[in-house]
Amino acid sequence: MDSITIVNQASEPVRVAIFRRPPSNGGVAVAWRIAEVPPRGRTRLAGESYGISLAAQLPAGLERGEVVELAGPPARFEIRPNPLPEPPILILTSADAGDDEVQVGNGADVPVQVFLYRESQEIGRSPFLERGEEFSFHVRSELYAALVESVQPGDEMPPELAGQAVRIYSGQTATVTEAAGGGLGIEVG
Repeated sequence: MDSITIVNQASEPVRVAIFRRPPSNGGVAVAWRIAEVPPRGRTRLAGESYGISLAAQLPAGLERGEVVELAGPPARFEIRPNPLPEPPILILTSADAGDDEVQVGNGADVPVQVFLYRESQEIGRSPFLERGEEFSFHVRSELYAALVESVQPGDEMPPELAGQAVRIYSGQTATVTEAAGGGLGIEVG
C-alpha cells in the first residue's frame, strides 16, 4: 500500500488533515487521518487500502472468493480457470491500466461477478461476466490535505478549511511551506 508523506518546511509544528470531499448531495467532509509534523520534519501516513474479490457461478452454486488486497488503481486483473469444482482464480497481471482504473477480464469458463473495496467497504461491483468479457472500475481518489488546528480523525472538517484543501493521492508528498508574507501553505507533488 502506498503511503502519503507530509513534509514540514516551516519553523513551527503543523497538523495536516487528510479527508475525502463530501458527496455532492450535501454530505460533510470528515477527517480521515491526521499528521502532526514537527518543525522541519516529515511523517508518513498509510494510504488508502483497496481490495478485490469475485463470486463465481459454479455448477454447485454461487461461491465467493477471498478479498485480494491491491495497492490501488491503476491495476489489471485476469480471472483464470481452475478445474471444476474449484472456483476460478484472480491474478494481477499489470499495474498499467488507465488512470484511476481497475480492469478485470474473465478468462474462466464460468460467469463471475467482481467486487471492489476501498477501506474494507464495497465501492463497486460488476454484472456477471461471461468468458471473454471485461469490466472496468473507474476509481477516483477523493483525498485532500488541509492544515488544521484541533480537528481529530472522524471530526467534520470546517467548511472554510475544506475549501482551502489540495488534492492528494496515495504515493504523493504534501509539503507545508511558509509564505513570504506570513502564514502557511500546502503544495502537493
